[in-house]
Amino acid sequence: MGKEHRLALVPRGWTVALARIATGWVFFRYGWFDKLQDDGFVTGMADTLRKMAQTSAPAFYRSFLEQIAIPHSQAFALAVAWGEALLGISLLLGAFTNLASLLGILLMANLYLASGSWEALLYASLCLVFLRLSAGSRWGLDPLLAKLLPERMVYFPTR
Repeated sequence: MGKEHRLALVPRGWTVALARIATGWVFFRYGWFDKLQDDGFVTGMADTLRKMAQTSAPAFYRSFLEQIAIPHSQAFALAVAWGEALLGISLLLGAFTNLASLLGILLMANLYLASGSWEALLYASLCLVFLRLSAGSRWGLDPLLAKLLPERMVYFPTR
């Protein structure tokens, strides 16, 4: 991927950078304050997943919830909470934004399939934009990381 593809060279790239930073704050707040600081989140995850499997999940995803996610609900709860918090930190700092955006898409796709939440689709779409435009290139640490590490670790191909 050539340097002309970087967001830093896109006119008015600051709008995507502001969206990245705002989205990062939302993810960090959801993960850290709403989930990791709430003692009931991890213990209540099995009931939440059971309710989603019965009410909102499509049939093909219901079996995943019932056979894998519910029996391992504590691990899933910690993965979701830490995933959102670390995704938020990555987006806030603009560090490893492409990788974080890809993982954010996966996280939000699973949330959408389990709950049917349109909010999850919105955040997945934002992560797709951040991935496509290498959003950490403007007001972020990705350009510095690309100098210190192999460039492909920071800006893996998005085409």
